[in-house]
Amino acid sequence: MKTAFLFFFFLISVCGWSQDDVKATLEDTTLSKNVLQKFPNADFYEDVARVYSDGKWGYINKQGEIVLPFIYLEASDFNEGLAAVKLNSKMGFIDKQGKTIIPFVYNYAGKFWNQFAIVADEKGKYSFVNKKGDLLTAFVFDNVESFNDFGFANIKISNKWGVVNTAGKLIVPAISKYPVDLRGDKGSVATEKETYFVNGKGQKIK
Repeated sequence: MKTAFLFFFFLISVCGWSQDDVKATLEDTTLSKNVLQKFPNADFYEDVARVYSDGKWGYINKQGEIVLPFIYLEASDFNEGLAAVKLNSKMGFIDKQGKTIIPFVYNYAGKFWNQFAIVADEKGKYSFVNKKGDLLTAFVFDNVESFNDFGFANIKISNKWGVVNTAGKLIVPAISKYPVDLRGDKGSVATEKETYFVNGKGQKIK
């Protein structure tokens, strides 16, 4: 306590701070500690954490500062610099300054992974969006999975699975009973008649 008093005396006498400056600093420090204490289990991604208070989501940093206000009905963790959040009835994407990067037009939006995020329209159909807000395909899929590190994503149409690439090209048509999980040059397709492997071009291989 004596050390803290001497420190703030130093700020006033040597650094030229006013008593109001010191008081504000103390209040900010207390606020930061209180915020961190209120959310002890906050998980930080890219140096910020989404936290929930009074029915809304916001974001804090590791210093306990509220960096984005509690205004969002839904919120994802930040990944690749963006987070999916919900305002009113639609979802879009923001950066760490709270700026809208991709408009609030989706019924569902997931976090970015390998430069694309999963989005859905009002009919419950899925597609992918890039960071410019461009859709990869029309909303035609009944279900999708995020793009893997090889640039492929599982898609589902009429209860069958297929694969698209990051250009939106259908590499494997929706014919498999299970996700194809195409990684590099090998994925497994299981139809009603047979199970076989395909390469990165969707061609059968042994």
